[in-house]
Amino acid sequence: MTAFLAELAEFQKQNQRFELTMTDREGIDWDWWDWGGEREYITREMIEKHVGDVTAPVYYVAGPPAMVSAVETLLSDAGVKNENVRAEAFSGY
Repeated sequence: MTAFLAELAEFQKQNQRFELTMTDREGIDWDWWDWGGEREYITREMIEKHVGDVTAPVYYVAGPPAMVSAVETLLSDAGVKNENVRAEAFSGY
């Protein structure tokens, strides 16, 4: 489960510059939130689909350490500046 998911979803409704994008690889039941999100691993192509120019946004990445590290590497390899990535790695539920 995602901490503050309801609040993030509400913030997205209120702020057109904020896009909440999450992936579901675990088969979680998202029916309560009308899950229409991504279901695959995060790739450059997935990010481009949502933001266009990968180097333009500021990214907030949170999740398990291996995932956060992989996304940080992906963003760096795509030319995203370090100062445009905010990351927090954590384990467990």
